[in-house]
Amino acid sequence: MTNDIERREEWLCDAKKQANWMRIMRRLTTKPHRVKNLRGGRGSGKSWMVAEALIQLAVRYDLRFLCLRRVQKSIDASAHQLLCDTIRRLGYESEFTITNNSIKAKSGAAFRFLGFQSNLDSIKSIEGVDICWVEEAHAISPDAWEALTPTMRRPGAELWITFNPNYAWDETYVRFVLNAGEEWFIEEVNWYHNPHFGETLDKERLHCLKHYPDRYDNIWNGVPVSDLPGSVVNRGNLERLIVKPDSDLAKACRTGVKTAVLDVADEGDDDSVMAFFDGRFVYRMERLQARDPAQLAVQALKLAEE
Repeated sequence: MTNDIERREEWLCDAKKQANWMRIMRRLTTKPHRVKNLRGGRGSGKSWMVAEALIQLAVRYDLRFLCLRRVQKSIDASAHQLLCDTIRRLGYESEFTITNNSIKAKSGAAFRFLGFQSNLDSIKSIEGVDICWVEEAHAISPDAWEALTPTMRRPGAELWITFNPNYAWDETYVRFVLNAGEEWFIEEVNWYHNPHFGETLDKERLHCLKHYPDRYDNIWNGVPVSDLPGSVVNRGNLERLIVKPDSDLAKACRTGVKTAVLDVADEGDDDSVMAFFDGRFVYRMERLQARDPAQLAVQALKLAEE
């Protein structure tokens, strides 16, 4: 495990945190990159940072924003509320018209909110997107990422991604971290970078460190599970085994037949794990923490139906 006390002392100075926050904000709002990827653990302020950057851009420019999540069954499950809160926090209420499901700026900028799971076909046909923000992107499947490609055809269009890494073999981690493009903006941000990190979150962090030390680095420091002590496969070996999603081998493994497999944890502190296959290609994995068999079955069925 990382020496958390040293890391926190390193970032204890609020001036350093604020300077780092502003550095990232400048890159988001002034430097063009096809992909802008912010990843890290809980309490890092990634979503706050992106929301603030998008609102600052919307005030100044006539842009089309598409805000996506893997599952969005209602507008309440979208980034709509966060963006509205950001508008109020920055004092820009007079610059925007806000309805229950839309946000439009006087500049002409407009936000649209969708979920991948039930809108793949419509996402493919969306045109004129300048910036697409995929929030909570850790479990997005290969099919979903590929469906997004036609949407990003506009010259200068950017894909912004925020996520807390789960497994190092998750599609998002492989595609946007292990196989990141040289011209992309990739930034790791964690709780010790966040100038807005408060006492309540810190109590949660310390509670996790004390009672769940094996999960702490993944939850709070954004370390993929394969990097943690006790992993059966370490990251170095894993990277050599991972098949690139756009490789011929990966395409050959995919058959279009989707299956799900549940590995039930029967003892110890391990979680159950559910893997999703397209043919022989693993495109998503999820941890299930329920111990009761009936509750575990309900969780597994819900994931399979998404």
